[in-house]
Amino acid sequence: MRNKLVLALLAIALVGVAACKTRTDRTDTGGVILAVTDFDGLPSVVSVNCFLAEVALGLCDAETYGTAHLSIGEITVENIVADPTGGSSRLMDVQLTRYQIGFRRIDPGSRLPPTQFRNVGLFVPSNGTASVTNLPLLSAEAFTNQPLTDLRLRNGGVDSETGSETQLIEFELIFHGRTLSGDEVQSNAFTFTIEFRA
Repeated sequence: MRNKLVLALLAIALVGVAACKTRTDRTDTGGVILAVTDFDGLPSVVSVNCFLAEVALGLCDAETYGTAHLSIGEITVENIVADPTGGSSRLMDVQLTRYQIGFRRIDPGSRLPPTQFRNVGLFVPSNGTASVTNLPLLSAEAFTNQPLTDLRLRNGGVDSETGSETQLIEFELIFHGRTLSGDEVQSNAFTFTIEFRA
């Protein structure tokens, strides 16, 4: 009998803990979900040597390269109220402050550019969207460091690790910010692949 009572109390305690965790998880997101919903002007193939020559000569094509960096032409973030039946308020508006870009090789290579963190100032109202243009992905400096520097013609134009004339790199972009009520939020991971060539 005593064991049954202990088990019953333990079960009630576990249910209480689970309920608290659910509330905490929801509070931590400020009751909103950030999602990258649209993008435009993202190159699928980039020539390392053409990019560096354009930057060096000051002839950057804004539609292709941005200004001295590889960029997304335009990207849209949506602020979705997590529980539409619960209503929304201005406290659910989000101020995006930074974004991070991680990398993964989807070819046999293993070397990667370091994860990047960049500042961004973008206000996304609850149940609304906001867009940013020419969002930098890689600076010109990244093209002069490993692994991309292998593809420079003066370095042989071939990945020294794989022997390939191309590198397939997957980008993972995540936006970070805060609701006006002070809760930290982040977007879904937006992934895309770029093929880098000599």
